[in-house]
Amino acid sequence: MNPQPAQPDTAEIPAIPLVDLIVAEAAASPGRLAGTVVGECLDDRHPSLPGRVLVRIADGGATRELWVATLVHSVVRRDDRVLLLQPANWPEPVVVGVLDGLRSRTTPTVTSAALELRRDEQIDIRDHTGAALLTIVPSDNGPLLRLARSDQRLEVAGRLTVAAEHLDLRTAGDLTLTATGDVVVNGETVQLN
Repeated sequence: MNPQPAQPDTAEIPAIPLVDLIVAEAAASPGRLAGTVVGECLDDRHPSLPGRVLVRIADGGATRELWVATLVHSVVRRDDRVLLLQPANWPEPVVVGVLDGLRSRTTPTVTSAALELRRDEQIDIRDHTGAALLTIVPSDNGPLLRLARSDQRLEVAGRLTVAAEHLDLRTAGDLTLTATGDVVVNGETVQLN
């Protein structure tokens, strides 16, 4: 009877933290930055690692392209000029800022997520108990936003502007307008009753 080869016990193999993998990958890239440098973002989405951008830098007479980390909450887009530095105790450069003053952002806002509804579908937003808060229903006349509860309040810290080609306010009961300042009504014709 031939003995079976021993299988490695995967429970004893420690998982390598993601930061250690990043440090090991960066350590394989030769050459530290010579001070603080300006680079150009070539790609703002790493295929698998969040918070990394592809940057081209000219350093020491050579041009390099590196996937580097950005600071938390930094918004770096393709074609941005970015400021990089390499901390003394870290094996790779880090994007520490975007030099927006050098270039105006001409690219349109990027849609990061989209949801497509069929004619017989709607979006329901519910609270933690499952109670309905808001329903969005597509229609031929545009989306219908239906607030689920009978008493609602809309609060805005500053100015609220509603712009429309035509505005209709309808109520089955009373309508009250309250202001601590002046109430101004401008119109070509103002009709009361």
